[in-house]
Amino acid sequence: MTEDGITPNWRAAPESTQLAAGDVHLWLVALKASDDDLKHSFSILDSIEQERADRFHFQRDRTRYILSHCALRKILAFYTGKKESSLEFEVTSYGKPSLVGGGLEFNLSHSHELALIGVTQNSRIGVDVEHFRPNIECKKLAARFFSAPEIERLDNFGNEEVIAAFFHCWTRKEAYIKAIGEGLSMPLDSFAVSIDPLETSVRLETFADSGQAQRWSIHAFTPIHDYAAAVAVEIQKPSFQFFNTVPDM
Repeated sequence: MTEDGITPNWRAAPESTQLAAGDVHLWLVALKASDDDLKHSFSILDSIEQERADRFHFQRDRTRYILSHCALRKILAFYTGKKESSLEFEVTSYGKPSLVGGGLEFNLSHSHELALIGVTQNSRIGVDVEHFRPNIECKKLAARFFSAPEIERLDNFGNEEVIAAFFHCWTRKEAYIKAIGEGLSMPLDSFAVSIDPLETSVRLETFADSGQAQRWSIHAFTPIHDYAAAVAVEIQKPSFQFFNTVPDM
């Protein structure tokens, strides 16, 4: 961790690990697998997850759902010592999942061919990862969803930079929304984040309650080329570790 934010140093999963207070573990998952691995991953999911996977119209979306949720189960099993398929989840009224029994806090995001999973001990967390899509109308979407300060900042970027700035802003806002856990009941324009793609320690401004921003840390990073990612945690000085290999249970 640098003074102004985080610079990911991705490494293979250790044989064992524990989460101390203030620790944030981030896992990067490639969403590609052979047919046999996909079948095995599907078998690890519970019946609800399997039904959701089978409702996807396109095979690529089904594959990404299966692999990302199987990875989540393996990672949580790694920390809890339980069997992947035995983990039980409950969902809040806003749709945020948690482990039955509590303890670990986690969040999952996936986009295109990557998934990002964040894990903490008893501290709320939200993560988001997005693949750059050059054909979207950034400024129209920003006008619809972003706050006034963010829209103004986005106008300062040229045509070649605006896509990266838009997605870095989007991931930071989504990570915070997901960490809060109130779903769409919290408007995206009720707070503002800094949007500079090179800024890793993100400034947060909460309009209704200025003190709210002091309780949260938002950090941004580039997991690989053409992706933006962010993590929001209810920890003032988090300590990060980065893993890019799912533990083999």
